Formats: sequence, structure tokens, C-alpha cells
Amino acid sequence: MEEKPFSEDDTHEALKIIVTEVLTESAISNPTTSFNASLPHIDLKIHTWKTISYKEFKKQMMINDAEEAQKLEEEKAIESDKEY
Repeated sequence: MEEKPFSEDDTHEALKIIVTEVLTESAISNPTTSFNASLPHIDLKIHTWKTISYKEFKKQMMINDAEEAQKLEEEKAIESDKEY
């Protein structure tokens, strides 16, 4: 979690107002995916003897997304070459 000061107001001698922006990762659906986003510190059991952490899972998902995007770009390039 990252906090950034947004604004401050100390015009009143007995009161100081600080508005802080908090950057977080939101979890829309808790237990419906592979991980329960409310408990990211609990590893996912892949096999009887193997687990994967939430951090490793997110990293693998990003790698898979990048590979998929690259494949789509390659397919588009091949299709555009066929048009000529």
C-alpha cells in the first residue's frame, strides 16, 4: 500500500486537515478465482506436494498475458501480409 499526500489545510489553529491518496490493489471477487483475494498470504495448492504464492501467480498471469498479446500481434502481421 502506498500513501501520497494530496492536500493539507492548517488555517484553523486547533485543526489540521490532511487528505492522503492511498494506492491499493482492489479485489472485486474474493473466492471465485484461484485465490481468495482477502487472504493473499495463503498459497494455492497446485498438486499434493506443490503450492504457488499469490505473487508468483500474478507474475505468471502477466507473463501469459504478454505472450498472448505478442501472439495476437504476430497473427495480425501475418494476416496483413496475406492481404498484399
